[in-house]
Amino acid sequence: MKPVYLLCLPFPPPYSGEETLGLTLRQYFQERDSPYEVQYFDVSSKQGNKNRGKLNPGNLEATLKLSLLFAKILAQKRPFVVTLPLAQNFLGFMKYSLLLWIASFFHCKIIASLGGAHFDLFFKRSSPLLKKWILKTLGQIDILVVQGESLRRQFEGLIDSSRIRSAHLGLDPNPFLCSGKKSSGEVNVLFVGCLSKAKGVFELLKAAPLVSQKVTQIHFHLVGEILERERNILHLQNPENNREAFLKLLEESRKKSRITLHGVLEGEKKNSIFKSADIFVLPSWSESFPFVLLEAAASGLALVTTDVGANREIYCEGENAFYVSPGDALVLAEKISRLALDPALRERMGDNNRKLIEQNHTHTHFGERMDKIFRELLEKEI
Repeated sequence: MKPVYLLCLPFPPPYSGEETLGLTLRQYFQERDSPYEVQYFDVSSKQGNKNRGKLNPGNLEATLKLSLLFAKILAQKRPFVVTLPLAQNFLGFMKYSLLLWIASFFHCKIIASLGGAHFDLFFKRSSPLLKKWILKTLGQIDILVVQGESLRRQFEGLIDSSRIRSAHLGLDPNPFLCSGKKSSGEVNVLFVGCLSKAKGVFELLKAAPLVSQKVTQIHFHLVGEILERERNILHLQNPENNREAFLKLLEESRKKSRITLHGVLEGEKKNSIFKSADIFVLPSWSESFPFVLLEAAASGLALVTTDVGANREIYCEGENAFYVSPGDALVLAEKISRLALDPALRERMGDNNRKLIEQNHTHTHFGERMDKIFRELLEKEI
């Protein structure tokens, strides 16, 4: 009988980096034969981005049902290894730690993965009782996976470094491939993500009029959902009035620049807007390994982003991306303007990015990295 590997990850809907990551890993295992049986368990509460991180009856009921179903699956499948997410906010951590302890009760080997970059800050701001719970939970993990070498340090003093592995993400590049960029004079600048302070969209709205003064034919495209309140980034000020502040700033920016708000796009509509863009901008205050940058790179776009998370491990300054400091709208405007005024530079950086994805960051590359971690546990047992 083959050993069972249970992949517990969020799957769409809703669509975000976490859910897309789940689809990517599932695609890898479905495309090949494995010496073990791979099963999947959706840990998404299906409450939507609006209700994420909220303590409400709907989320509590969804977590309870999820936990009972998880225990049932473990009793039926008896997996050798379970892969589970971690979170760096209170409610998310409590949800996933509950699943982790259930897996421990069934004597499963546990691979936990974190898609954040500030677990140390979450731990520091936790109550003494919660800190004890966090440490006990981390002690049940056999291998902890982070998305870049630079992200190891957030667990210093919390878990033995010998149990930490890093695995850069990847994606299937085929949906984003295009024959070449259009030849029209208009330059399209694309942002895709939650329209929130944490993602840096406020700085982009401040930069847009400055860019438009230098580049007459430029169009900014914003794709994503407006968050009511930022809940995942712990070091931002005044996160509670995100929607009101965003709409006010959008109105001001539109007086001096061309900005289109597209809302949430999925599937071919999302792929098409990547293909029609020239520059991709993600000026986030915090990231781990932003999946959306992989999508933009696979689409052959020049990137403007911040030096956060594992970004600099992947994208070289001037070859793949231009880096700006979080919150610096002036430098952000300068970098976008430079790319907008230099088509040859955009094309060269875009070609570099497309090759980068094909050579080291496809879903196959990522799947092989996770597969190696699983086999490490399997070989130890044998």
